[in-house]
Amino acid sequence: MLSALARPISASSSNGWPRTPILQVSLQTGVRVSELCALTMEDLDFERWQVTVHGKGQAERTIPLN
Repeated sequence: MLSALARPISASSSNGWPRTPILQVSLQTGVRVSELCALTMEDLDFERWQVTVHGKGQAERTIPLN
């Protein structure tokens, strides 16, 4: 498992979708996979560098991005 984490990450997956932005948001915010998959462009605030995450039970939280 740790050896897999130490290997470089390919910039794109087998279907051509970029992995890097998805992984960066995941690692920087600690969101659940289901929350990450549910993100829309409206959830991203590039002026304030933050993302609004919709969690379990309609909970909503705003997380800063680095």
